[in-house]
Amino acid sequence: MIRVFASITDKDPSEVHEWTGSVRGWLCANIDEFDQHAVAPFAVQVNGAILPREHWGRDIEPDDVVDITVQPQGVSLLVAAVTLRETLRPVINAIIPDVPNRATGGGAAGRGVDLSEVKANTARLGGTVPEIFGEFRRFPDYLVPPHRFFSDKKKLSQRFFLCVGAGEYNVPLAGRKIGESQMTALPGVSHTVYDPDEDVSADVNAEWWHSSTEVGATSAGNSGIPLTRISGIDDSPDASIFTVDGTDITIPDGAGTFPAAWNSTLNVRIESYQDYEIITGGTRDIIRGPVDQLGPFVGMKIEVAGDNAGLYEINSYTAGAVVDAGSVSSYTGSAAPSTLDFASSVAVFGIDQLVNAAFFGGNITIDEAFANLAGLIDFINGKFAEKNLPFTAQDNGSGYVEILGAGPPYPGTALNVSGSPAELEQIFGASPVSVTGDETEVTDGEITLSYPDGDPVFGLTENAARMAIGYENMDYSIDSASTSSITVSRLTDTGAVDGSWPGFDFLTSSSVVIYISSTDAAIGWAGPFTACPAGEVTEKIEYDLFFPNGLWETFGQGGSFPESQTIEIQWREAGSSDAWESEVKTVKTRSRDQIGYTFSIDLASAMRPEVRMRRAGAASTAFKFRDVEWYGLRAKLDAPSSYPWTTISVEVEDAEEIAGASENQINVIAKRKIPVLSGGEWTAGNVETADIIPALRYMAESISMPYDDDAMVSLDSLYKSRGDTFNYVFQESTLREAMKTALGAGMAELTLDDGAIKPIRDGVRTTFEQAFSPQNMTGDGLSRSFTSVRPDEPDGVDVEYTDSQTWAQQTVECRLPGDFGDKVETLKLSGVTNRTQAWRIGMRYRRQQKYRRWDYSFNTELEGLNAGYMSYVPLLDDIPGYGQSSIMRNIAAIGDDARITVTEDMDWSGTGHVVAFRNEYGELVGPYSASMGNNNREIVADIPVDVWPDLTERQEPPHVYFGTSDKWTFPALIQSIEPSGGLQVGIRAVNYDERVYADDDNAPPE
Repeated sequence: MIRVFASITDKDPSEVHEWTGSVRGWLCANIDEFDQHAVAPFAVQVNGAILPREHWGRDIEPDDVVDITVQPQGVSLLVAAVTLRETLRPVINAIIPDVPNRATGGGAAGRGVDLSEVKANTARLGGTVPEIFGEFRRFPDYLVPPHRFFSDKKKLSQRFFLCVGAGEYNVPLAGRKIGESQMTALPGVSHTVYDPDEDVSADVNAEWWHSSTEVGATSAGNSGIPLTRISGIDDSPDASIFTVDGTDITIPDGAGTFPAAWNSTLNVRIESYQDYEIITGGTRDIIRGPVDQLGPFVGMKIEVAGDNAGLYEINSYTAGAVVDAGSVSSYTGSAAPSTLDFASSVAVFGIDQLVNAAFFGGNITIDEAFANLAGLIDFINGKFAEKNLPFTAQDNGSGYVEILGAGPPYPGTALNVSGSPAELEQIFGASPVSVTGDETEVTDGEITLSYPDGDPVFGLTENAARMAIGYENMDYSIDSASTSSITVSRLTDTGAVDGSWPGFDFLTSSSVVIYISSTDAAIGWAGPFTACPAGEVTEKIEYDLFFPNGLWETFGQGGSFPESQTIEIQWREAGSSDAWESEVKTVKTRSRDQIGYTFSIDLASAMRPEVRMRRAGAASTAFKFRDVEWYGLRAKLDAPSSYPWTTISVEVEDAEEIAGASENQINVIAKRKIPVLSGGEWTAGNVETADIIPALRYMAESISMPYDDDAMVSLDSLYKSRGDTFNYVFQESTLREAMKTALGAGMAELTLDDGAIKPIRDGVRTTFEQAFSPQNMTGDGLSRSFTSVRPDEPDGVDVEYTDSQTWAQQTVECRLPGDFGDKVETLKLSGVTNRTQAWRIGMRYRRQQKYRRWDYSFNTELEGLNAGYMSYVPLLDDIPGYGQSSIMRNIAAIGDDARITVTEDMDWSGTGHVVAFRNEYGELVGPYSASMGNNNREIVADIPVDVWPDLTERQEPPHVYFGTSDKWTFPALIQSIEPSGGLQVGIRAVNYDERVYADDDNAPPE
């Protein structure tokens, strides 16, 4: 919907139209001879916000409310972002900026970040594209995300593609830096600058790689997601004691449990610690003890944990031998059970035996009815198995229940049975027999070792040593699992199942360590994480692996060997139930330093993939360093092939170590290229420049705003002669503020004159413009007020500016004679990078503080509109002792002079009288030295005939101004002109004082 308001003051629209399409389309269709390029006498708002002219071609949404408001005649929008309140101001007061454009007293907060102070590269999604004028250091903005990847295991490369700014620039080689170092001086750095609209599709740095935010550094301080824990599964059992026996590992009743989620997809590391004897004195130390359970052979790669930890190879093996087989301990009934119906008569007995310094035992409750003795025997054996007891029940051949103790090998300890005599008699009869067997006697096996490099192993811990010995990695696969036991198969150092392994010797001990080493389960994944943002698809992804502790193994003597780690990565369409596609990647190297790898995957089709990863290889041990982290995940997206701005492409390769110090520190010295004035004419092409006026003209041209070319040419010549420049980078700023900033660098201000931009620079004046006196003042006449020095008034100015050599904030002191600097006002200049230029602006401001202390105000009629902002005018009052004004009745020749007759008596006291008058055009003529004629109303002065005024009746009589040369007028500078009612104009002015400009061409003290 389009609403048309005939005036800013109207609350209701004069017209309402339904429209589909753009604002510009409606204007062309409904306004005869509408000129799209001329300055429009109306403002356009969409949903309450000003719509910039360059966006009038935007289509209107169905629910948009478009307001077109006609502006006051002669007042045009200077910039698209100017407010309606500002457009109400009359021409002369439309723009009256401060001098200079500044923040005072420590700075003022703005809407956005001042890009001139930004010291790091950032992404400013949805923000306006910055523009640089003159020469300025710029930390360009990211156009695509930085692309970080491992180009080598110890080289983290980074690719950047950044926006220097809107427009065309010269970016010299010496001004392209990372931090404070020139790119050309840094090894491994390459870079290219592209002009607006230049094709960048062949530049890999311009590729768009979207990084998944879920993959990377963690809150725990890791560089990536550690692939060390199987998600959702406890790594180890909660148990205080284990029994290992062959391929079975059980937890005695009451000693804990295995995790319920353990299953046959898992591998575990098992360290079973036992005591070994170390025999020294030969070329190799001998390890004697329960080594037969290893199934050792010469060349077998083993790992030792505990004492003498390290990686070794078996050099020799001597098997243990049985000296005395020993015998089993038993407890045999003296009669057949007195009943088999234990459901009606429950019987309980306790049983235990000391085995390898640990008691095994528990209570057996018989509470079922059995058809025969065999059923009772099976029931008792089931209870032994349930409680992980190493006992066996059998029929002794005479129909009696017999219990056999642990073994072989046999411990040589008694089997103890206890309970109620009556209940025991039901099971075992009245006189059961207990027999203690003989202990099995064996000689232990022996092994000698070599280091992996073949050197003999000696110097081990002497005498007794507590060690766990197994294949390298001590890896076992779980064949079956419950919460009370697991059955395992041993894996060799290559990961293959060892079918010849005899199993563990029977041992019950608290010195058994078991934990998960790897898994083939569908659990334990990191992720899945979505690689693409919503609405995007990709055909290629990248992932990074990082090894925070390197990837290597040692055998305990300081040497190192290559190690490997395997991961599996899977992907599928995000949110789908499709089958996972998978890739297994194995990395093998020898490095004690942190290393990283980047791998890419070409997808079969464009998709929005979700990706997950897990470690498929074993975890780190005390001698194998293979911790791995998922460092990054990226998806390649479609990127533009060109940009309408100046851009820079940078690739940085860290050759020595993995580091990110170069990121966010790319900066350039950019020199703007725009049309300039040459010989009074604007160049057709762009030229490198830091001149102020070309920047102002460029801004005006960008919104097709007319400008006073003569004023611009004149100021440009002045600025060039003074060396004044404008160097700045804009982000979010209206053109009005940008123009003020540019002119502020040259001590000038921005005004509108008949709808055209006209820059005005205050300076030394020699020629008055029109005069104002009681003859053309209305109301109470001239009001004068003086501001005296206040106790809290600043007695010095400090100017902050950005130095062009260091690009750091610098301060220059601005002091007048008598300034102590006890209370200093701080000015923060924008666009000034030269100390002398900053000092001159500061001194101008300080001198204004000190010497502009008179304020004038008065009312006049419409002739007040003939004045302009900063017009240099004489003001007269009717105060005795100062200038006088009257009406000219006649002017006639008297010899070579002119004799003026006026309507009032003139005060001829004092010396050095002067006279001036206003001609028919409103211009001031004079002053001229004056003497008295025949009376007080006659003034004689040497006034050339050709400037005599027209005294015909059709003209208003000229106003005459008279007084002494030092008091005939109050020189003033117009500050504002405000129409009031139909014929009245209010004017405010300040006193003119040449001392304000005394330092305009000076240099700051050293």
